[in-house]
Amino acid sequence: MLPNSVRLALGMLHQKYPNITIMSKLYQGKSQSNTGILVVDNNRRIVSINRNFIELWSLPKYVIDSQNEFQALQLASHYLEEPQKFVKQITEVYQKPELNIYAIIKFKCGRLLEISSQSQWLEEQYVGRVWKSRELDKFIFDEPKLIVYICPDFFRHLPKRNG
Repeated sequence: MLPNSVRLALGMLHQKYPNITIMSKLYQGKSQSNTGILVVDNNRRIVSINRNFIELWSLPKYVIDSQNEFQALQLASHYLEEPQKFVKQITEVYQKPELNIYAIIKFKCGRLLEISSQSQWLEEQYVGRVWKSRELDKFIFDEPKLIVYICPDFFRHLPKRNG
């Protein structure tokens, strides 16, 4: 459930921009795919997160409840082969909101995730970011800079996690 302040802000935005509901419905539809989605505001507070994102990053409930994106980033970076590089890239994106990011990151266990983020603007004012993550199943490197991948319905075959 969204905090009261966010619901109030969304209500005010909806009055001024009725098409915002369409955007909201688009995100709801995407959340049912294998894409993990995280939405943060301009203060790096988690505004919305779907189950796929939580599962992809193994985020515990206390991190989600805190709504602290920085805390989630610190925890998630421990799973990665190059945590400092990852944190540096993410920090740079927040320092320069006009930047968008696309990367493929490797976990210590060998898993690969495709991540992307796009800044969100309202009347030329930065209001937050949308992050997307997707499990990558297989890589084929044709050239050093060209990557072809296949994204399976990964979670369909996994047992449910507790906790």
